[in-house]
Order: sequence, then C-alpha cells, then structure tokens
Amino acid sequence: MGRRVVITGIGVLAPGGVGTKNFWEAAERRAVRRRRGITFFDPSP
Repeated sequence: MGRRVVITGIGVLAPGGVGTKNFWEAAERRAVRRRRGITFFDPSP
C-alpha cells in the first residue's frame, strides 16, 4: 500500500498576490481584461 495523503487546505503564492483570495481576484481581473481583445498586435493568421 502507498502513502496516504490528506489535503487540509490550499495556499497560493503567485504574482497576483499571496493567498487564495488575492489569487482569484487577480485571475478575475485578468479575465476581464482579456475580454477587450488583443490590442498590441494583429492576431489574425
């Protein structure tokens, strides 16, 4: 039998901030920005 693992929580250390709350808030902000489209270059083939 292999080792047993118990996950007791989640932690995040990311560029958007420390902690899950900051991580998800940064992810939501990024998603909102992406809806505006790409403006730096022409993405068409």
